[in-house]
Amino acid sequence: RLSLTLYTITGEHVLTLFDDVVPAGKGSIDWDGRNLNGAVVASGVYIVRAQGPGLNKTQKIAIIK
Repeated sequence: RLSLTLYTITGEHVLTLFDDVVPAGKGSIDWDGRNLNGAVVASGVYIVRAQGPGLNKTQKIAIIK
């Protein structure tokens, strides 16, 4: 099971991008830039957290409009 969650730099939950069972290997996720309420997120730095078997990684990303 893989979970990808997006947070603001202050730790506020923005959106769960993905939470499901996936086969091993490479993959990709498309995101339309909207939060849980359907509003477009602001430009800035966000945190993406990936969790799964043997995986617990946090990465900063920049959203630029």
